[in-house]
Amino acid sequence: MWIFWLLAGVLLGGLNGLMTYWTVSRLRPGAPPQSAMLILGGAPLRWGLVTVVLILALRRGVGPALLTFVGLELARWGLVILVGVRPDIFQINTDMQDLRIKHPADTKTLSNGS
Repeated sequence: MWIFWLLAGVLLGGLNGLMTYWTVSRLRPGAPPQSAMLILGGAPLRWGLVTVVLILALRRGVGPALLTFVGLELARWGLVILVGVRPDIFQINTDMQDLRIKHPADTKTLSNGS
């Protein structure tokens, strides 16, 4: 029965990581209200899911709660390592040049003669 709690933690950690990725991928610098709503809506949902599962495991004992927490951390670190080694899996752009914000007046247009 203890393996169930470890797997529950791993699944919850994976779900938590995917939900975080989904939220971050939809953040836009030009839309602060929508970005704030995504963060304020998603974080309590993730925290609530973790809290409910950990409380359910703790009702079974300290061992299942610790295994759930270990599974949660294993999944979390597994996703961090996976994204660090293979950022193309989640289509994450690691080119720092794309992070610079350019002002529209700074762009130069080519004339017909150049």
